Formats: sequence, C-alpha cells, structure tokens
Amino acid sequence: MAERKGPVREGDVDLTTNIYPLIFQSNIRVCRYDVKVSGTKRNGRIVEFTKKFKDDFTKTERRFRTRDVLVTFMNKHKDMTKAAGCIYNDLQSIMYSLTPMSQQEKNIEFNFIPSELHNASEFERFKLESITLEFNPTNPFQLSLEQIQGQRDLVYANRDLAQFLDIATSQEVFFREGEHVHFSTSNSYMYSPEMFGFKSDDTISFADNLTYLGIGCDKAIHNVQGGKPGSGGLQSVVVQPKKTPFHADDLLVNKVDAMLRSMQRASFDAKVAYLDKYLKGLMVCTTHNKNNVQYLLIKGFARESASQKEISINGQPTSVATYFNQKYGVSLSRMDLPLVISSTTDKNGKKQQNYYPIEVLQVCDNQRVKTNQLTSQMTQLAIRKCAVPPAILRAQMEKVAKSLHLWTVSI
Repeated sequence: MAERKGPVREGDVDLTTNIYPLIFQSNIRVCRYDVKVSGTKRNGRIVEFTKKFKDDFTKTERRFRTRDVLVTFMNKHKDMTKAAGCIYNDLQSIMYSLTPMSQQEKNIEFNFIPSELHNASEFERFKLESITLEFNPTNPFQLSLEQIQGQRDLVYANRDLAQFLDIATSQEVFFREGEHVHFSTSNSYMYSPEMFGFKSDDTISFADNLTYLGIGCDKAIHNVQGGKPGSGGLQSVVVQPKKTPFHADDLLVNKVDAMLRSMQRASFDAKVAYLDKYLKGLMVCTTHNKNNVQYLLIKGFARESASQKEISINGQPTSVATYFNQKYGVSLSRMDLPLVISSTTDKNGKKQQNYYPIEVLQVCDNQRVKTNQLTSQMTQLAIRKCAVPPAILRAQMEKVAKSLHLWTVSI
C-alpha cells in the first residue's frame, strides 16, 4: 500500500471551473405567460409551431419559425414590447416579461398574414392563410426572483428561478440567426465553431456515410452553496462542451453511395437491410419539383428498384421510373438502388405508403445521428475527439461559454 501522508496544512487552492455565477442587479419581478403559435392552412387544417416534436428537423424548424413570429411581433408592436421591459422566450411554450404586457391579466392574441412575417419565404411551404400568436397569463402570474433566491431549503425551493435563468441565458443563442441550431434551452450547436476559436482538428468528418462531428454546448442552471452572495446560495450557469455526430445536408444518393462503397459485392437484400438500419427515421425532402417540395420521414426501403416497383395510376400498373418520367420529366438512372418508403395520411385519415427514388431526395439539415446508427468506427473516432487533455478541455469550455454571448448582455 502507498505510504500514508502526514497532516496537510489548510490553504487556498486556485481552481478553474466551468461554473459562471449570475449576479442580479436588483430585485426582479417577472410575469409568466404560456405561449402558443399556430397557423391556419388554406384547407382549414391547423399547424402548431410550439408543440413538441420527436424528430430533429421538425423540432428545430418549428423553433426557428416560432422565433420569426416573435420577431415579427416585436417589430410590429414595439410599444407593447417596450412596456414589457424585456421578454424572454424558450421558443416553445413559455415566456417571461419584466412587466405585464397588458394592464389586465388576460389572454392576448395577435394575427399575422404570412407575407408580413420575418423570413416570410420560410413559411411558404406550409401554405398558410394566417398565423396566430397567443400570450396566456399563468397562475401564479407574477413572481419575485429575489424572494425565490433567498429560499434556503433546496428540496422545496421554487424551480421558477432556475427555469427563468435557463431561458434568459439562452436568448442570445436563440435570436442570433445563423449562429446556432438549438434543440432546447440547454442544448445548442454552433454552425461555424471557428467563429469562437475552434479549429478544424477539434472535429472530424466521416466520409463513409457523410456525417460530421458537431460542436456545441450543454448548459444548466445550478445553485452553488457557499459561493456567496445570499444565504440561499449563488445561482450559476454551468457550461460543458458537447460533440455530437450530425448528418450532412447532402443529396441522399451521395450518402447512400458512400455507405454502400464497401458493399459492392453484397446482395441487393443485404444492401437494403444495411440502409434500413442506418437511415430509418431520417428526414428528407424532394428535389424533383421545386414548386411543391415534400418533406418526409424515411420509414424504410423497398426491396425493389424504381424500374421494378409498380404503382396504380388511373387504374393502370405503372413503374415508379415511368411515373416520374411522365409526371415530372425526370429520367432516373440508378436502377441499382432501392426505393424509399414513406407514409402519409389521406383526406379520410387513412394511412398509405408512398415510394420515392433515392435520386430525387435530399437529407434535411440539423439532424443528429442516433445512437443505434453509429458505426463502431464513428464511435471510436468521436471518443478520441472528446477525450482531450485538461488544458484543451479548459480552452474549449471557455470557447463554448463565449458562444453564449453572456458577457455582452445583462439579465
């Protein structure tokens, strides 16, 4: 056994942490609202932008569009925005303001037409006639952050303070367009990590399936005891670098070719099974008709090519290849590839399968690679990029903290 050391003298030890304290300038009272953004389509259907979604593409796109509606509101109703002091939104269903947006605690509703929205072109694919923004006061409506901060019992402490701070420290990330993709108030990734000091060797691209390692930040609010000021502890934001594989937004045929490069001698069924394992659940969009781009989730792959699979057109059996040539003037050339299967719901609510050639599809942006889709090589290389020496990790923590822009704003 190692020799036991003698008594150690107490003293100060300098530590570098990823904990950044949040100091309130004064006693802050906030008002809390439930937020709902929805659009009405020309056929009467409702598109909800603030509901929760499972797939990454829909989740991030709806968050971006919710931001656009809020920016439109702030630009068109500057007096109300100014009266609110400042508003903090999670781009989903929660908003705080420093003062009430209305003299009465009642629901507030605004209606917009698509053409007047910020980034109006991004709403065109939804074919909306109008967009509604609702602010509904919660119960309780007004909260005192100073009072919450002073609570000593952490087990029963009100969680509203942590929620408010989590949202407030995300506003720069949410509203700086083109800098980050964000999945929640605590999880975001940089589009251009080099803007914040990262280098090309901090990440990696995987040529065998057209994916890359995205660099982002995990953020959380914690109460640090003994850190001063206040008997209830010190509220702090904790940031941690996070690296996650993403799918590149490339043509699906390029991705499939890269994936099957090592399987040239494999059977057609083996290739289909391989693609089904690693691409099922991926969101793609069509490229053959620019006037009507369709977004679809890959449900699987058919064990037939476009020349083999027949569908019924006006009661006549027609191959998928012939249909695309006659309908869209697209001459398909990759008859060695299977068809993508997706499902839609018709006007009567009945589900039906649709078949798309891989050649007319593109991978949508902002999609993380799922754990069960990681190859062993990807996992090993990603671990190497994440397992960095303490000195490099410290520098990366400072860079991701810088990406939050918290040193240029006041909460």
